[in-house]
Amino acid sequence: MIVRFIGTVAEIGFGSVADFKYFGQSADLPESLYREAVLGSCGILPEPDFNAIGFTPQELKLYANPGARQSAPDEFRAKYKRAIDKLHANREALENPPVQPSKLAPTPATPQSSAPKS
Repeated sequence: MIVRFIGTVAEIGFGSVADFKYFGQSADLPESLYREAVLGSCGILPEPDFNAIGFTPQELKLYANPGARQSAPDEFRAKYKRAIDKLHANREALENPPVQPSKLAPTPATPQSSAPKS
């Protein structure tokens, strides 16, 4: 899966898998490694989530480094906040996956009353 970096600096696999240095940088990761990285606090989003926020190529160039983002206009900062919020939502979803119906315990049968109906 293609991911996009929204943090400051990070390495995956000691830099042999991904060496993130700037905002918006992309990498192709197996889904299991994406999960491990996000749960380990790496600031990455799946590319569709990143693209849905609507960063422009110019914004990615101008605000690639953390210092530049500090003085970015409100429009970019709002997008950046949405990216961080999405990262937290994705992490929470990975920490608390929905229970699959097949993994639920069976519901015990309700005992039938043997009293005659009146």
